[in-house]
Amino acid sequence: MRILTIAVFACASLVASPTTANAESASFGIPWRIPLVRLSKHFGRDAMKGFLRPLVHGYIEFMRDVALKDAQPLTTAEKKHLAEFFPLRLIDRVRVTLLGVAGLGNSSAGAAAYGPDLIVVKRGHRTLAVLKHEMVHICQYDKLGIAAFAQRYAEQLVDTDFVYGKVPFEVEAHRFTASGRGRFSGILGSCE
Repeated sequence: MRILTIAVFACASLVASPTTANAESASFGIPWRIPLVRLSKHFGRDAMKGFLRPLVHGYIEFMRDVALKDAQPLTTAEKKHLAEFFPLRLIDRVRVTLLGVAGLGNSSAGAAAYGPDLIVVKRGHRTLAVLKHEMVHICQYDKLGIAAFAQRYAEQLVDTDFVYGKVPFEVEAHRFTASGRGRFSGILGSCE
């Protein structure tokens, strides 16, 4: 199962990119989004969710295996900026790795969180705004754990026909990043 997971998402990462720069309408790319939507309609959303849950979870665990060994703490300046929005207990445990590809099946993603303590940033994309967005996901992982986060994210992908900009966890992260102020408290509650 682990090899199948890696193969599916590695292939998807190579061919997929958002169809638009606008996060509200961006999808995971025509090459694999349309077949997944068709499969979802043919077999039903519940069957597709059942198929994707272990794949998403497996991919998260694979990325943790790859990226954690070289991960470094946030810089002092990054910690200071993020402390305005997130609790120090989360900020202090987060590690960042720079890689050539960051996102789950999305080769143009600038960064992705993989668990309650790891952010993978695509080389050249490490900004405070990107880290703030990913810290929202760190909070979501902190509340749910890796397995439940993977399950919910897979379900949200299916429910939104694989349109990244409509995935509730992503909508929340984009909105909070754009808001610019206050402590984060989202659909899962506060991270304090």
